[in-house]
Amino acid sequence: MNILQQLHEYNLANPRPEPTPLEVKRFFEGMKYASRVAKGTSRGHIAARAINTEMRTLALHGEQKKVI
Repeated sequence: MNILQQLHEYNLANPRPEPTPLEVKRFFEGMKYASRVAKGTSRGHIAARAINTEMRTLALHGEQKKVI
């Protein structure tokens, strides 16, 4: 069995809970910030993607940390 099948079965067995309204709000605030950063250079774009990923991770885990 390959890793994708294992992951798929794990995800079926352990569904992710629906995000709370606060988590959704925090996620979109992070996206807004990241899009502002991305309007700069390509380096800004890379930073935006990193921030984006970080915000998504924090939002999913319900953490209240400031990225910047």
